[in-house]
Amino acid sequence: MLAGLLLLIACSRTDANKAGAKPAPVRVGVVAQRDLPLTVESYGSVEANRSVSVLPQVTGLVTEVHFKEGDAVERGQLLFTIDAREYRASRAQASAELARNQAAAKQAKEEAARMRRLVKAGLSSEQDLTAAEALAEATAAEVRLARAQLTSAGLKVGFTRLLAPISGRTGTLLVHRGNLVVQGTTSPLVVVRNSKPAYVRFSVPEQYLGAIREQYAKGKLRASVNPRGNSKESYEGPVTFIENSVDVTTATIALKARFDNDAEQLWPGASVDVKLVLRVDAQALVAPEGAVQEGQDGPYAFVIDQENKAHLRQVEVVRRTRDWVLIGAGLNVGERVVTDGQVRLREGTSVSIVEANEPGADAGSGGEG
Repeated sequence: MLAGLLLLIACSRTDANKAGAKPAPVRVGVVAQRDLPLTVESYGSVEANRSVSVLPQVTGLVTEVHFKEGDAVERGQLLFTIDAREYRASRAQASAELARNQAAAKQAKEEAARMRRLVKAGLSSEQDLTAAEALAEATAAEVRLARAQLTSAGLKVGFTRLLAPISGRTGTLLVHRGNLVVQGTTSPLVVVRNSKPAYVRFSVPEQYLGAIREQYAKGKLRASVNPRGNSKESYEGPVTFIENSVDVTTATIALKARFDNDAEQLWPGASVDVKLVLRVDAQALVAPEGAVQEGQDGPYAFVIDQENKAHLRQVEVVRRTRDWVLIGAGLNVGERVVTDGQVRLREGTSVSIVEANEPGADAGSGGEG
């Protein structure tokens, strides 16, 4: 009798505890269909389309700098002026030398013609004619040499005006007015970079090489980039280059993508986050990333019914992204699934749904229970 009474009391207490248990607070999401891109995330660096170092081609003093550091310049725009007085004097000397040689050549040519007439008339010897023709050829060669020297002197005068080799933006100014620059130096006076368009170089694991080559061959391989730490600004462009070998030290393949960059949002040398889109699964069945947990029997999720009770459901996971899980089987479109608070749940547990911005739900990692 006593044992039966104790059992009855224990059962009554258990029923009372169940009746008074509070619903478990959880956050939920909805299973949906949407286009889900297969992306590979990496990081890369921005490269200028062209980068040209401006070097002196003559020696002399810089007499004028015609731009400021960081200025946008156009191709052919004057950047530096070097003292040209010495080179103008050399050009004038070369011009005078040419005139002198032209006069001598003219005289020698006329003398050779006169000598041919005398030989024809029998008034001079063949030896005199040969000497006259040789002198005419020598003076003609002197004219060609003098003309080349004049051209060279003219080029040097031209080199005293250093023009922008490309359109772009100037970098650090390394010389100023009054500095002596020397022909043949390897130190640039300034570097001009053109970043319209810009390129982003990045690397991805070699396991994706097959899919990358397939999409690249179709002309559909595109990458999107965000400046490091700025997820709001995103730019998309085609992949234009795949390295011809895998880096064996890192097991990665290098790629390069092109971006119009008309407003120069991407700055050469800057680090960017990269997403490479390999394919898009159209109208895929997806659940919020936090809804699918890993248990002893495999992936699972808690589905909330109309009575706000949780039911354990084994699911098949195709792949995961940062925000979504692509579901192969186990869930249906429109079902509500628990995204936070799974640690308190068991089969049939009553729940109260908490908004994402409200306190009260555990950030539990979830257990199968």
